[in-house]
Amino acid sequence: KVSGPFQRESYETVLKTGKLLADFLLEPALKVDLEQFNKSRVKASSVNISEAVAAAEKVLSKRRQAPKKVFRVLPEENMNFYVAGRMSPPTKEHQEVLRAMDLGTILSEALVMDYNLAFMGSICTDAERVESRRMILEAQKALVDLAVLFVTGNPKNQEIVMAHLPALCKLMGPFRMPPLKPDFDPALKAELEASVAEPRTGMGTEFVLIECLRGNVRLCADAVPKEILEQIGSFLELDEDPSTSQISDFFLLLCEPEGPESVLPINQELVARLLLAPRLKNVARCIHSVFGIDPKAKPCSKPERIVELMCKVVSHDNVRTASMLQSAGVNMHRVLDALLLRAKQVKETAGHPGADTDADATRCDELLGQLLELLAHLMESLVNDPKLYGRKPFWAFVADECVAIVRDYVASHVTPNVFAGLPGALAPAYYTCRSALVLIKLVITNGRALGLVDLEAKHEGYFAELAPLCMEIHKYHGQASDSLLDFQAVACLKLVNNEVLMAHRLASANNLDKEEQLEEAPEVSGGEVDLTGHNERRSPQEFLALFCECVSTNPKLLNKMAARKFALVEI
Repeated sequence: KVSGPFQRESYETVLKTGKLLADFLLEPALKVDLEQFNKSRVKASSVNISEAVAAAEKVLSKRRQAPKKVFRVLPEENMNFYVAGRMSPPTKEHQEVLRAMDLGTILSEALVMDYNLAFMGSICTDAERVESRRMILEAQKALVDLAVLFVTGNPKNQEIVMAHLPALCKLMGPFRMPPLKPDFDPALKAELEASVAEPRTGMGTEFVLIECLRGNVRLCADAVPKEILEQIGSFLELDEDPSTSQISDFFLLLCEPEGPESVLPINQELVARLLLAPRLKNVARCIHSVFGIDPKAKPCSKPERIVELMCKVVSHDNVRTASMLQSAGVNMHRVLDALLLRAKQVKETAGHPGADTDADATRCDELLGQLLELLAHLMESLVNDPKLYGRKPFWAFVADECVAIVRDYVASHVTPNVFAGLPGALAPAYYTCRSALVLIKLVITNGRALGLVDLEAKHEGYFAELAPLCMEIHKYHGQASDSLLDFQAVACLKLVNNEVLMAHRLASANNLDKEEQLEEAPEVSGGEVDLTGHNERRSPQEFLALFCECVSTNPKLLNKMAARKFALVEI
């Protein structure tokens, strides 16, 4: 409100329309059998309107009685808490309909309004200014929730909303205190101050940006200026415990917008520089507590989230970011210490009555899996440290725990001769298994190079068990050319038992010859090639003879060759 009466009708209409559109986006798309529809079509003149309306009312009545899907990006307490992937996915067809109605532009323009507008020269009482601010905030929150649904998983909609990035940035972060006159009502002032006191309280517009970036490599690579990165970093720092903030999704997506195969090295470096910057003291405290850099640092609530961020910035052998982490104190020895400590804690927990077995607990522990992955990335990227490979607990962990992780993955997720892809539920176990294989490969390879044969011999029994496990992974993942895990399995297999791998490849080649290659054509008198096909295979010489015979007996080919000044020469 600026002057005159409140437009409560418009306010309620915005809230109601936002809810209806959100429900529409979450409703399943209507599926129509076109063939059946065409068969059942009748002329418009023969349609009984009243019967059609009654039928439509019957369908709508069933829909109204069905349980409604509840969607809310921000809970009623208005806390900045957002869990991506756990909301009901919006229906793409309905997103397309709303895009055709220009919803993206409408939302962006509606969010431009400053929610403190009533405090900028309006002709209102203090109470009316506060009420006006509340109404605008409530309406904009509903539109932010709708915008998240509108862009989730839809690249075209993401592009439309990202075109209005400057307007979105003005609404990011905690609520701003409006400008108040000296004689402003003290009670209302206290109410406003309480509404902005909690740093995690805000509109939630940053989650619109996060969903615009999710899965969109182009936007992550080109559409996010460094200023926005700094701004989101300052919002993360406002949280006393950054490990619990879902804003960290923004940094994860900048590094890997669409999974491990879509790494953006430039973004990795920018994110690493920001997270390790001295001004982000709360972030630094979390990093120091997780890796034991500062024993006095207060532990964070979700250390696995911090380790995941570190994994993303060093993945795919990024030597620059790995060196930056090492300079900041996150070196291989500290990561190994954190890993060994976590493995010990997991075992102690698994020993309690009613807890999972050791193998189950190790596989399911998210922090242990993230630490394992981070250590694998650092060892792949940085120069070998002989002291690391000389640590006996490290060899014991690799031989015992890492082989157990591979064994458990094969038992739980590998079905012989069947490859059904990698569902989301398998992803954590998949990448943990890959990291375990990387550690095994590096420990054996570099241990041999450093002459640590006695340590390898001490754990020979564990490594011997690895050969059949790696062979199962190779057979399973090799079917779909899944190089990420198959490559590591083959590398380990070559180290522990290369004869098994060679025997498998020879058997595969023989099977391929029998099933797919042309059968050998036996020679008949005169040195001609028999095309009846009763032999098992043909030699290359026979194929060449067959080719030359086909060409030399084809006048059209001979004429074309002569025109290009080619000729067959007998060798």
